[in-house]
Amino acid sequence: MPSSTGTARTVDVIDEQDLFSTVGKRIRDQRKRAKLTQAKLAEFLHLERTSITNIEKGLQKPPLGVLYQLCAHLNLSLTELLPPLEAVLVARETATESVTVGSDAVELPPKTASVVRRLSSRGS
Repeated sequence: MPSSTGTARTVDVIDEQDLFSTVGKRIRDQRKRAKLTQAKLAEFLHLERTSITNIEKGLQKPPLGVLYQLCAHLNLSLTELLPPLEAVLVARETATESVTVGSDAVELPPKTASVVRRLSSRGS
C-alpha cells in the first residue's frame, strides 16, 4: 500500500501577464520604428485595430501565426519580439505529495497522488 506525506516545492512558471505585456511593448516599438499606424498593421494582419491596441497593452494574446506574419512584414526574427525565458520565469511554491509505491518515492501534485494511491490500493 502506498504511503504519502505532504510537502511543498518551488517550481519555475511563466508569468503570462509579464510575458504578454513585454511582447506587446516590443510589437508597439517595432510598429512605431516601421512608421506604421495601428490601423495599417491591423489591416496587414487581418485584425481589428482594437486587437492591435489590446495586444500592445498586453491585454490580448497574439496567436502564433500573427507573430510570424508580423515578423515577416517587419523583417524581424521572433527573438526580437519574445523576451528571454529567464525574464518571464517566476518561482512559485506548489504543493506536492510524496507517494511511495514499492521502494520508489515520487513527488506528485495532490490530485495525481490521490489517483496513484487509489489505483495502488485496487491492486493490493
